Amino acid sequence: MIEGEFLRVHPSTVLIALVEQIRRMLGVIIILVISTFTAREGDPNEILFGALGFIAVIFAAVQYFSFGYRVVGDHLETRSGILGRHVRIVPLARIQNVNITRTWVHRILGLVELQIETASGAGAEVKIGALQEPDAHRLKEQLTGISAPSEVFAAPVQAVHYRASVRDLIFAGMTENRAFVIVASAFGLIAFTPGGDDAIIDALVDWVKGHGYDAMPWWVYALGLLAFFLLGWILSIIFTLVQFWGFELSEHDGKLRRQYGLINTFENVVPRGRIQIVRSTQSFVQSWFGYSKLHAETAGSFVLNEQGGKTLLAPLVLGKDQADLKQLALSGRDIRHLDWHAIPRRAFWVHWRWSALVGLAIGAGVGYRWEWLWGAGVAAVWLLLSAWGQAMAVRRSAFAVNDELVAGRKGWLLHQVEYLPLARIQAVNIDSSPFQRRLRLATVTLTSAAVSPSGRTVVIQDVEEQDAEELADRVFRLSQEQARDEKSEV
Repeated sequence: MIEGEFLRVHPSTVLIALVEQIRRMLGVIIILVISTFTAREGDPNEILFGALGFIAVIFAAVQYFSFGYRVVGDHLETRSGILGRHVRIVPLARIQNVNITRTWVHRILGLVELQIETASGAGAEVKIGALQEPDAHRLKEQLTGISAPSEVFAAPVQAVHYRASVRDLIFAGMTENRAFVIVASAFGLIAFTPGGDDAIIDALVDWVKGHGYDAMPWWVYALGLLAFFLLGWILSIIFTLVQFWGFELSEHDGKLRRQYGLINTFENVVPRGRIQIVRSTQSFVQSWFGYSKLHAETAGSFVLNEQGGKTLLAPLVLGKDQADLKQLALSGRDIRHLDWHAIPRRAFWVHWRWSALVGLAIGAGVGYRWEWLWGAGVAAVWLLLSAWGQAMAVRRSAFAVNDELVAGRKGWLLHQVEYLPLARIQAVNIDSSPFQRRLRLATVTLTSAAVSPSGRTVVIQDVEEQDAEELADRVFRLSQEQARDEKSEV
Protein backbone atom coordinates (compact mmCIF):
# COMPACT_ATOMS: atom_id res chain seq x y z
CA MET A 1 0.00 0.00 0.00
CA ILE A 2 1.39 3.44 -0.96
CA GLU A 3 1.45 5.64 2.11
CA GLY A 4 -0.45 8.87 1.59
CA GLU A 5 -2.57 7.66 -1.32
CA PHE A 6 -6.32 7.35 -0.74
CA LEU A 7 -7.50 3.95 -1.89
CA ARG A 8 -10.97 2.94 -2.94
CA VAL A 9 -12.74 -0.20 -1.91
CA HIS A 10 -13.74 -2.89 -4.42
CA PRO A 11 -16.22 -1.73 -7.11
CA SER A 12 -18.64 -4.41 -5.91
CA THR A 13 -19.31 -2.07 -2.99
CA VAL A 14 -22.10 -0.61 -5.14
CA LEU A 15 -23.87 -3.98 -5.31
CA ILE A 16 -23.28 -4.71 -1.62
CA ALA A 17 -24.60 -1.29 -0.59
CA LEU A 18 -27.63 -1.74 -2.85
CA VAL A 19 -28.46 -5.10 -1.26
CA GLU A 20 -28.05 -3.55 2.18
CA GLN A 21 -30.44 -0.73 1.29
CA ILE A 22 -33.01 -3.26 0.08
CA ARG A 23 -32.63 -5.17 3.35
CA ARG A 24 -33.13 -2.03 5.41
CA MET A 25 -36.20 -1.00 3.42
CA LEU A 26 -37.66 -4.51 3.23
CA GLY A 27 -40.56 -3.62 5.51
CA VAL A 28 -41.44 -0.58 3.40
CA ILE A 29 -41.17 -2.64 0.21
CA ILE A 30 -43.52 -5.32 1.59
CA ILE A 31 -46.02 -2.64 2.61
CA LEU A 32 -45.88 -1.09 -0.86
CA VAL A 33 -46.37 -4.48 -2.52
CA ILE A 34 -49.43 -5.19 -0.37
CA SER A 35 -50.80 -1.71 -0.89
CA THR A 36 -50.43 -2.15 -4.66
CA PHE A 37 -53.01 -4.95 -4.56
CA THR A 38 -55.29 -3.15 -2.10
CA ALA A 39 -54.86 0.42 -3.32
CA ARG A 40 -57.57 2.50 -4.88
CA GLU A 41 -57.26 3.80 -8.42
CA GLY A 42 -54.94 6.74 -8.63
CA ASP A 43 -52.72 5.85 -5.66
CA PRO A 44 -49.09 6.69 -6.56
CA ASN A 45 -47.54 3.33 -5.61
CA GLU A 46 -45.57 3.01 -8.85
CA ILE A 47 -44.05 6.43 -8.25
CA LEU A 48 -43.07 5.44 -4.72
CA PHE A 49 -41.44 2.24 -5.99
CA GLY A 50 -39.47 4.19 -8.57
CA ALA A 51 -38.40 6.82 -6.05
CA LEU A 52 -37.20 4.20 -3.58
CA GLY A 53 -35.25 2.36 -6.26
CA PHE A 54 -33.66 5.56 -7.54
CA ILE A 55 -32.64 6.62 -4.01
CA ALA A 56 -31.15 3.19 -3.27
CA VAL A 57 -29.04 3.17 -6.46
CA ILE A 58 -27.82 6.74 -5.95
CA PHE A 59 -26.90 6.05 -2.33
CA ALA A 60 -24.97 2.90 -3.27
CA ALA A 61 -23.03 4.73 -5.99
CA VAL A 62 -22.24 7.66 -3.70
CA GLN A 63 -21.01 5.27 -1.02
CA TYR A 64 -18.49 3.78 -3.44
CA PHE A 65 -17.23 6.92 -5.18
CA SER A 66 -16.97 9.03 -2.03
CA PHE A 67 -15.22 6.58 0.30
CA GLY A 68 -11.46 6.31 0.54
CA TYR A 69 -8.92 5.16 3.10
CA ARG A 70 -5.19 5.32 3.71
CA VAL A 71 -2.62 4.62 6.39
CA VAL A 72 -0.37 7.61 7.02
CA GLY A 73 2.39 7.25 9.58
CA ASP A 74 0.77 6.37 12.89
CA HIS A 75 -2.89 6.77 11.95
CA LEU A 76 -5.66 5.51 9.69
CA GLU A 77 -7.56 8.14 7.74
CA THR A 78 -10.87 7.72 5.93
CA ARG A 79 -12.94 10.17 3.94
CA SER A 80 -16.53 10.02 2.75
CA GLY A 81 -19.21 12.29 1.37
CA ILE A 82 -19.57 14.38 -1.78
CA LEU A 83 -21.55 17.49 -0.88
CA GLY A 84 -20.35 17.35 2.69
CA ARG A 85 -16.91 15.86 3.24
CA HIS A 86 -16.29 13.79 6.39
CA VAL A 87 -12.73 12.89 7.37
CA ARG A 88 -12.04 10.49 10.23
CA ILE A 89 -8.60 9.94 11.76
CA VAL A 90 -7.95 6.93 13.99
CA PRO A 91 -4.54 6.62 15.73
CA LEU A 92 -3.13 3.12 15.23
CA ALA A 93 -2.22 2.98 18.92
CA ARG A 94 -5.93 3.25 19.79
CA ILE A 95 -7.05 0.36 17.61
CA GLN A 96 -8.15 -2.49 19.86
CA ASN A 97 -9.26 -5.06 17.32
CA VAL A 98 -9.79 -5.62 13.60
CA ASN A 99 -12.64 -8.00 12.77
CA ILE A 100 -13.26 -9.77 9.49
CA THR A 101 -16.90 -10.30 8.54
CA ARG A 102 -18.62 -11.73 5.48
CA THR A 103 -22.28 -11.36 4.58
CA TRP A 104 -23.75 -13.76 2.05
CA VAL A 105 -23.17 -11.14 -0.65
CA HIS A 106 -19.50 -10.81 0.35
CA ARG A 107 -19.11 -14.58 0.18
CA ILE A 108 -20.61 -14.78 -3.30
CA LEU A 109 -18.28 -12.01 -4.52
CA GLY A 110 -15.23 -13.38 -2.68
CA LEU A 111 -14.84 -10.24 -0.55
CA VAL A 112 -14.66 -9.39 3.15
CA GLU A 113 -15.47 -6.40 5.36
CA LEU A 114 -13.06 -5.00 7.94
CA GLN A 115 -14.52 -3.62 11.16
CA ILE A 116 -11.97 -1.56 13.05
CA GLU A 117 -12.65 -1.13 16.74
CA THR A 118 -11.34 1.27 19.34
CA ALA A 119 -12.30 1.78 22.97
CA SER A 120 -14.49 4.76 22.14
CA GLY A 121 -17.92 3.24 21.71
CA ALA A 122 -20.35 0.39 21.22
CA GLY A 123 -19.77 -0.15 17.51
CA ALA A 124 -17.02 -0.40 14.97
CA GLU A 125 -15.21 2.94 14.68
CA VAL A 126 -14.50 2.39 10.98
CA LYS A 127 -15.98 -0.08 8.50
CA ILE A 128 -14.19 -0.76 5.23
CA GLY A 129 -16.93 -2.49 3.37
CA ALA A 130 -15.55 -4.54 0.47
CA LEU A 131 -11.97 -5.72 0.12
CA GLN A 132 -10.38 -8.74 -1.45
CA GLU A 133 -9.18 -11.03 1.30
CA PRO A 134 -5.41 -10.64 0.65
CA ASP A 135 -5.79 -6.85 0.67
CA ALA A 136 -7.79 -7.04 3.88
CA HIS A 137 -5.08 -9.07 5.61
CA ARG A 138 -2.36 -6.68 4.44
CA LEU A 139 -4.33 -3.72 5.75
CA LYS A 140 -4.91 -5.53 9.01
CA GLU A 141 -1.16 -6.05 9.31
CA GLN A 142 -0.56 -2.32 8.91
CA LEU A 143 -3.24 -1.44 11.45
CA THR A 144 -2.36 -3.94 14.16
CA GLY A 145 1.37 -4.25 13.70
CA ILE A 146 1.10 -8.04 13.87
CA SER A 147 3.76 -9.59 11.71
CA ALA A 148 1.51 -12.12 9.99
CA PRO A 149 -2.12 -11.18 10.43
CA SER A 150 -3.13 -13.22 7.44
CA GLU A 151 -2.32 -16.26 9.55
CA VAL A 152 -4.23 -15.17 12.65
CA PHE A 153 -7.26 -17.24 11.77
CA ALA A 154 -5.42 -19.87 9.75
CA ALA A 155 -2.82 -20.72 12.40
CA PRO A 156 -3.40 -23.72 14.66
CA VAL A 157 -5.37 -22.72 17.73
CA GLN A 158 -3.96 -23.27 21.19
CA ALA A 159 -7.21 -24.85 22.35
CA VAL A 160 -10.83 -25.15 21.29
CA HIS A 161 -12.81 -24.57 24.47
CA TYR A 162 -16.33 -24.77 23.09
CA ARG A 163 -17.96 -25.95 19.89
CA ALA A 164 -21.74 -25.79 19.51
CA SER A 165 -23.25 -28.99 18.16
CA VAL A 166 -26.31 -29.05 15.91
CA ARG A 167 -28.23 -30.60 18.79
CA ASP A 168 -27.27 -27.68 21.07
CA LEU A 169 -28.39 -25.11 18.50
CA ILE A 170 -31.69 -26.88 17.87
CA PHE A 171 -32.39 -26.98 21.59
CA ALA A 172 -31.42 -23.30 21.94
CA GLY A 173 -33.91 -22.42 19.20
CA MET A 174 -36.65 -24.53 20.76
CA THR A 175 -36.28 -22.77 24.11
CA GLU A 176 -36.46 -19.29 22.53
CA ASN A 177 -39.82 -19.38 20.74
CA ARG A 178 -40.10 -16.49 18.30
CA ALA A 179 -43.78 -16.78 17.47
CA PHE A 180 -44.20 -13.19 18.65
CA VAL A 181 -42.18 -12.09 15.59
CA ILE A 182 -44.97 -13.38 13.35
CA VAL A 183 -47.61 -11.56 15.40
CA ALA A 184 -45.65 -8.29 15.43
CA SER A 185 -44.95 -8.50 11.69
CA ALA A 186 -48.59 -9.24 10.85
CA PHE A 187 -49.94 -6.38 12.96
CA GLY A 188 -47.24 -4.07 11.61
CA LEU A 189 -48.17 -4.81 8.01
CA ILE A 190 -51.87 -4.34 8.73
CA ALA A 191 -51.34 -1.11 10.67
CA PHE A 192 -48.95 0.58 8.24
CA THR A 193 -50.30 -0.55 4.88
CA PRO A 194 -51.76 2.64 3.32
CA GLY A 195 -55.48 2.14 2.81
CA GLY A 196 -55.05 -1.61 3.07
CA ASP A 197 -55.71 -2.32 6.74
CA ASP A 198 -59.51 -2.53 6.37
CA ALA A 199 -59.19 -4.41 3.08
CA ILE A 200 -56.91 -7.05 4.61
CA ILE A 201 -59.18 -7.58 7.61
CA ASP A 202 -62.33 -7.69 5.44
CA ALA A 203 -60.72 -10.18 3.08
CA LEU A 204 -59.69 -12.37 6.01
CA VAL A 205 -63.20 -12.30 7.51
CA ASP A 206 -64.78 -13.12 4.13
CA TRP A 207 -62.35 -16.00 3.65
CA VAL A 208 -63.17 -17.46 7.08
CA LYS A 209 -66.93 -17.20 6.49
CA GLY A 210 -66.71 -18.42 2.91
CA HIS A 211 -65.05 -21.65 4.02
CA GLY A 212 -67.36 -22.15 6.96
CA TYR A 213 -64.58 -21.74 9.51
CA ASP A 214 -66.70 -19.41 11.63
CA ALA A 215 -68.85 -22.40 12.62
CA MET A 216 -65.93 -24.57 13.67
CA PRO A 217 -65.85 -25.94 17.26
CA TRP A 218 -63.49 -24.41 19.82
CA TRP A 219 -60.98 -27.23 19.65
CA VAL A 220 -60.24 -26.41 16.01
CA TYR A 221 -59.15 -22.93 17.05
CA ALA A 222 -57.11 -24.45 19.87
CA LEU A 223 -55.32 -26.64 17.33
CA GLY A 224 -54.75 -23.58 15.15
CA LEU A 225 -53.17 -21.75 18.07
CA LEU A 226 -50.99 -24.78 18.79
CA ALA A 227 -49.92 -24.89 15.15
CA PHE A 228 -49.05 -21.20 15.34
CA PHE A 229 -46.70 -21.74 18.29
CA LEU A 230 -45.25 -24.80 16.55
CA LEU A 231 -44.44 -22.56 13.59
CA GLY A 232 -42.77 -20.16 16.02
CA TRP A 233 -40.61 -22.99 17.33
CA ILE A 234 -39.62 -24.03 13.84
CA LEU A 235 -38.68 -20.44 12.95
CA SER A 236 -36.67 -20.13 16.17
CA ILE A 237 -34.73 -23.28 15.35
CA ILE A 238 -34.04 -22.12 11.79
CA PHE A 239 -32.94 -18.63 12.89
CA THR A 240 -30.65 -20.05 15.58
CA LEU A 241 -29.08 -22.59 13.22
CA VAL A 242 -28.45 -19.96 10.54
CA GLN A 243 -27.06 -17.37 12.96
CA PHE A 244 -24.80 -19.59 15.08
CA TRP A 245 -23.92 -22.42 12.69
CA GLY A 246 -20.41 -23.71 13.38
CA PHE A 247 -20.02 -21.60 16.54
CA GLU A 248 -16.56 -22.15 17.98
CA LEU A 249 -14.78 -20.51 20.90
CA SER A 250 -11.03 -21.04 20.92
CA GLU A 251 -7.90 -19.42 22.26
CA HIS A 252 -5.13 -17.63 20.36
CA ASP A 253 -2.21 -16.09 22.20
CA GLY A 254 -4.24 -15.68 25.37
CA LYS A 255 -7.15 -14.10 23.48
CA LEU A 256 -10.55 -15.61 22.84
CA ARG A 257 -11.44 -16.18 19.21
CA ARG A 258 -15.03 -16.66 18.03
CA GLN A 259 -16.30 -17.70 14.63
CA TYR A 260 -19.80 -18.60 13.53
CA GLY A 261 -22.49 -18.07 10.90
CA LEU A 262 -24.03 -19.99 8.01
CA ILE A 263 -25.07 -17.17 5.66
CA ASN A 264 -23.29 -14.20 7.24
CA THR A 265 -20.01 -15.38 8.77
CA PHE A 266 -18.29 -13.59 11.61
CA GLU A 267 -14.94 -14.04 13.28
CA ASN A 268 -13.08 -11.92 15.79
CA VAL A 269 -10.65 -12.01 18.67
CA VAL A 270 -11.73 -10.72 22.08
CA PRO A 271 -8.90 -9.82 24.49
CA ARG A 272 -9.77 -11.25 27.88
CA GLY A 273 -8.44 -8.09 29.50
CA ARG A 274 -11.39 -6.19 27.98
CA ILE A 275 -14.02 -8.48 29.52
CA GLN A 276 -15.81 -6.68 32.34
CA ILE A 277 -18.66 -9.00 33.35
CA VAL A 278 -19.39 -12.64 32.58
CA ARG A 279 -23.08 -13.47 32.71
CA SER A 280 -24.95 -16.76 32.27
CA THR A 281 -28.69 -16.72 31.58
CA GLN A 282 -31.03 -19.65 31.89
CA SER A 283 -34.70 -19.80 30.96
CA PHE A 284 -37.17 -21.83 32.98
CA VAL A 285 -37.22 -24.59 30.35
CA GLN A 286 -33.43 -24.60 29.97
CA SER A 287 -33.05 -25.06 33.73
CA TRP A 288 -34.81 -28.44 33.50
CA PHE A 289 -32.00 -29.73 31.29
CA GLY A 290 -29.11 -27.85 32.92
CA TYR A 291 -28.38 -25.58 29.94
CA SER A 292 -27.40 -21.90 29.98
CA LYS A 293 -26.37 -19.17 27.56
CA LEU A 294 -23.06 -17.43 28.29
CA HIS A 295 -22.33 -13.75 27.52
CA ALA A 296 -19.52 -11.35 28.29
CA GLU A 297 -19.89 -7.60 28.73
CA THR A 298 -16.82 -5.93 27.28
CA ALA A 299 -15.15 -2.55 27.33
CA GLY A 300 -14.53 -1.01 23.93
CA SER A 301 -16.64 -1.86 20.92
CA PHE A 302 -16.54 -5.64 20.76
CA VAL A 303 -20.31 -5.86 21.15
CA LEU A 304 -20.92 -5.20 17.45
CA ASN A 305 -24.53 -5.99 16.47
CA GLU A 306 -25.19 -8.93 18.76
CA GLN A 307 -28.30 -9.38 20.85
CA GLY A 308 -28.55 -6.87 23.64
CA GLY A 309 -25.12 -5.45 22.92
CA LYS A 310 -23.31 -8.43 24.43
CA THR A 311 -20.46 -10.63 23.28
CA LEU A 312 -21.78 -14.17 23.05
CA LEU A 313 -19.40 -16.80 24.41
CA ALA A 314 -21.70 -19.82 24.10
CA PRO A 315 -25.25 -19.99 22.66
CA LEU A 316 -25.97 -23.01 24.88
CA VAL A 317 -23.72 -24.93 27.25
CA LEU A 318 -24.30 -27.65 29.84
CA GLY A 319 -23.89 -26.81 33.50
CA LYS A 320 -20.93 -29.15 33.96
CA ASP A 321 -18.99 -27.25 31.28
CA GLN A 322 -19.96 -23.74 32.36
CA ALA A 323 -17.40 -23.32 35.12
CA ASP A 324 -14.46 -23.93 32.77
CA LEU A 325 -15.74 -21.42 30.21
CA LYS A 326 -16.50 -18.82 32.87
CA GLN A 327 -13.04 -19.13 34.40
CA LEU A 328 -11.52 -18.94 30.93
CA ALA A 329 -13.34 -15.66 30.24
CA LEU A 330 -12.44 -14.37 33.70
CA SER A 331 -8.71 -15.03 33.13
CA GLY A 332 -8.60 -17.94 35.56
CA ARG A 333 -10.32 -16.25 38.50
CA ASP A 334 -11.76 -18.82 40.88
CA ILE A 335 -15.54 -19.26 40.73
CA ARG A 336 -15.70 -22.82 42.06
CA HIS A 337 -15.18 -21.96 45.73
CA LEU A 338 -17.56 -19.08 46.32
CA ASP A 339 -19.31 -18.63 49.66
CA TRP A 340 -22.84 -17.70 48.62
CA HIS A 341 -25.00 -15.61 50.96
CA ALA A 342 -28.78 -15.76 50.56
CA ILE A 343 -30.84 -12.58 50.78
CA PRO A 344 -33.37 -12.27 53.66
CA ARG A 345 -36.74 -13.95 53.18
CA ARG A 346 -38.56 -10.71 54.00
CA ALA A 347 -37.30 -9.36 50.65
CA PHE A 348 -40.35 -11.20 49.30
CA TRP A 349 -42.58 -8.30 50.37
CA VAL A 350 -40.55 -5.67 48.51
CA HIS A 351 -41.57 -6.95 45.08
CA TRP A 352 -44.69 -9.02 45.67
CA ARG A 353 -46.72 -6.04 46.85
CA TRP A 354 -46.72 -4.63 43.31
CA SER A 355 -47.84 -7.95 41.85
CA ALA A 356 -50.59 -8.08 44.48
CA LEU A 357 -51.85 -4.64 43.50
CA VAL A 358 -51.90 -5.61 39.81
CA GLY A 359 -53.79 -8.82 40.60
CA LEU A 360 -56.39 -6.98 42.67
CA ALA A 361 -56.87 -4.40 39.89
CA ILE A 362 -57.36 -7.13 37.27
CA GLY A 363 -59.77 -8.98 39.55
CA ALA A 364 -61.76 -5.80 40.15
CA GLY A 365 -61.98 -5.18 36.41
CA VAL A 366 -63.16 -8.71 35.69
CA GLY A 367 -65.70 -8.53 38.52
CA TYR A 368 -67.04 -5.20 37.32
CA ARG A 369 -67.34 -6.41 33.71
CA TRP A 370 -68.83 -9.83 34.42
CA GLU A 371 -69.44 -11.44 37.85
CA TRP A 372 -67.74 -10.67 41.15
CA LEU A 373 -67.07 -14.40 41.67
CA TRP A 374 -65.09 -14.48 38.43
CA GLY A 375 -63.16 -11.41 39.55
CA ALA A 376 -62.40 -12.93 42.94
CA GLY A 377 -61.25 -16.15 41.30
CA VAL A 378 -58.95 -14.36 38.86
CA ALA A 379 -57.47 -12.24 41.66
CA ALA A 380 -56.94 -15.29 43.88
CA VAL A 381 -55.18 -17.26 41.15
CA TRP A 382 -53.00 -14.25 40.28
CA LEU A 383 -52.04 -13.65 43.92
CA LEU A 384 -51.14 -17.30 44.51
CA LEU A 385 -49.08 -17.66 41.33
CA SER A 386 -47.25 -14.35 41.81
CA ALA A 387 -46.55 -15.16 45.47
CA TRP A 388 -45.13 -18.54 44.52
CA GLY A 389 -43.02 -17.02 41.74
CA GLN A 390 -41.66 -14.27 43.98
CA ALA A 391 -40.86 -16.77 46.72
CA MET A 392 -38.90 -18.84 44.19
CA ALA A 393 -37.06 -15.71 42.99
CA VAL A 394 -36.04 -14.80 46.55
CA ARG A 395 -34.96 -18.36 47.19
CA ARG A 396 -32.67 -18.35 44.14
CA SER A 397 -31.13 -14.91 44.85
CA ALA A 398 -27.72 -14.70 46.53
CA PHE A 399 -24.34 -12.97 46.37
CA ALA A 400 -20.72 -13.91 46.97
CA VAL A 401 -17.38 -12.12 47.27
CA ASN A 402 -13.82 -13.43 47.33
CA ASP A 403 -10.43 -11.77 46.82
CA GLU A 404 -10.82 -11.73 43.02
CA LEU A 405 -14.45 -11.08 42.11
CA VAL A 406 -17.99 -10.43 43.24
CA ALA A 407 -20.87 -12.59 42.03
CA GLY A 408 -24.64 -12.34 42.14
CA ARG A 409 -27.51 -14.53 41.10
CA LYS A 410 -31.18 -13.67 40.69
CA GLY A 411 -34.38 -14.50 38.89
CA TRP A 412 -36.63 -17.50 38.52
CA LEU A 413 -38.29 -17.61 35.09
CA LEU A 414 -35.05 -16.15 33.72
CA HIS A 415 -32.22 -17.03 36.07
CA GLN A 416 -28.98 -15.05 35.83
CA VAL A 417 -25.58 -15.53 37.43
CA GLU A 418 -23.13 -12.62 37.08
CA TYR A 419 -19.39 -12.39 37.79
CA LEU A 420 -17.58 -9.07 38.04
CA PRO A 421 -13.80 -9.03 38.68
CA LEU A 422 -12.93 -6.59 41.45
CA ALA A 423 -10.37 -4.81 39.27
CA ARG A 424 -13.12 -3.94 36.77
CA ILE A 425 -15.32 -2.07 39.26
CA GLN A 426 -15.65 1.65 38.51
CA ALA A 427 -18.21 2.67 41.14
CA VAL A 428 -20.18 1.23 44.07
CA ASN A 429 -23.63 2.58 45.02
CA ILE A 430 -25.97 1.75 47.89
CA ASP A 431 -29.66 2.59 47.40
CA SER A 432 -32.80 1.87 49.36
CA SER A 433 -36.43 2.67 48.69
CA PRO A 434 -38.77 3.78 51.50
CA PHE A 435 -40.19 0.26 51.69
CA GLN A 436 -36.69 -1.25 51.78
CA ARG A 437 -35.71 1.10 54.60
CA ARG A 438 -38.78 0.00 56.52
CA LEU A 439 -37.59 -3.61 56.19
CA ARG A 440 -33.93 -2.63 56.85
CA LEU A 441 -32.85 -3.72 53.36
CA ALA A 442 -30.72 -2.08 50.66
CA THR A 443 -29.52 -2.58 47.08
CA VAL A 444 -25.84 -2.57 46.09
CA THR A 445 -25.03 -1.58 42.49
CA LEU A 446 -21.55 -2.33 41.11
CA THR A 447 -20.69 -0.51 37.88
CA SER A 448 -18.07 -1.65 35.36
CA ALA A 449 -16.62 -0.04 32.22
CA ALA A 450 -18.72 -2.17 29.86
CA VAL A 451 -20.23 -0.20 26.98
CA SER A 452 -23.67 -1.81 27.11
CA PRO A 453 -25.90 0.55 29.16
CA SER A 454 -28.15 -2.31 30.24
CA GLY A 455 -25.34 -4.73 31.07
CA ARG A 456 -22.58 -2.72 32.69
CA THR A 457 -23.80 -3.23 36.27
CA VAL A 458 -24.17 -6.08 38.72
CA VAL A 459 -27.11 -5.33 41.02
CA ILE A 460 -27.44 -7.16 44.33
CA GLN A 461 -30.93 -6.44 45.61
CA ASP A 462 -32.50 -6.60 49.05
CA VAL A 463 -29.55 -7.42 51.28
CA GLU A 464 -29.39 -6.49 54.95
CA GLU A 465 -28.48 -2.81 55.44
CA GLN A 466 -25.41 -3.69 57.49
CA ASP A 467 -24.35 -6.36 54.99
CA ALA A 468 -24.79 -3.86 52.14
CA GLU A 469 -22.44 -1.36 53.79
CA GLU A 470 -19.87 -4.05 54.60
CA LEU A 471 -20.14 -5.48 51.08
CA ALA A 472 -19.72 -2.08 49.43
CA ASP A 473 -16.76 -1.21 51.65
CA ARG A 474 -15.01 -4.53 51.10
CA VAL A 475 -15.63 -4.60 47.37
CA PHE A 476 -14.46 -1.02 46.88
CA ARG A 477 -11.30 -1.57 48.95
CA LEU A 478 -10.39 -4.82 47.20
CA SER A 479 -11.17 -3.36 43.77
CA GLN A 480 -8.73 -0.51 44.37
CA GLU A 481 -6.04 -2.96 45.43
CA GLN A 482 -6.67 -5.17 42.40
CA ALA A 483 -6.57 -2.19 40.04
CA ARG A 484 -3.26 -1.01 41.51
CA ASP A 485 -1.81 -4.51 41.18
CA GLU A 486 -2.83 -4.72 37.51
CA LYS A 487 -1.33 -1.30 36.75
CA SER A 488 1.94 -2.24 38.45
CA GLU A 489 2.13 -5.45 36.37
CA VAL A 490 1.66 -3.44 33.20
